[in-house]
Amino acid sequence: MPRMRTRAMTDECAGRAHDVANGETPLSMVPPGETVELAAIRGGRMLRRRLADLGFNIGMTVRVVQNPYRGPLIVAVKEDARVGIGRGEAHKIWVRRRKGSAR
Repeated sequence: MPRMRTRAMTDECAGRAHDVANGETPLSMVPPGETVELAAIRGGRMLRRRLADLGFNIGMTVRVVQNPYRGPLIVAVKEDARVGIGRGEAHKIWVRRRKGSAR
């Protein structure tokens, strides 16, 4: 009989569980019209550089303009400049919901 293995929670998964408990969620899950604050970027150096070039910085606020929950989403940054973000990239951007943000 094969021996069954149990999977231990990896540090990354444990960190994500902690983030969800702190009210953080991926940008890809935010509904249109809501304003959120960037909390973390869970990607590699190239993704962080690309997002910095687009004007994304930790602590800044962005408003989700369009999120069809499939395909790219559009966010407003820096005084309503609109930026298209791919679904995979948006899933690696973790945000914190702001109190009193429009829904």
